[in-house]
Amino acid sequence: MAQCSELCWQLRGHADKRQVPGAKLALQHNIGLGGAAVVTLYKLGFPHAHAKK
Repeated sequence: MAQCSELCWQLRGHADKRQVPGAKLALQHNIGLGGAAVVTLYKLGFPHAHAKK
């Protein structure tokens, strides 16, 4: 869940000092026990809805 949160913060521009300028896409991957693999692609949608004020 920490990866998911960080990627959402990055896309919304809320990552403070860790912020990647202009982030619009984010890729999350995880390899677990037994060869399970999860890959998730995040895309910034509705960019004006999360603008900092």
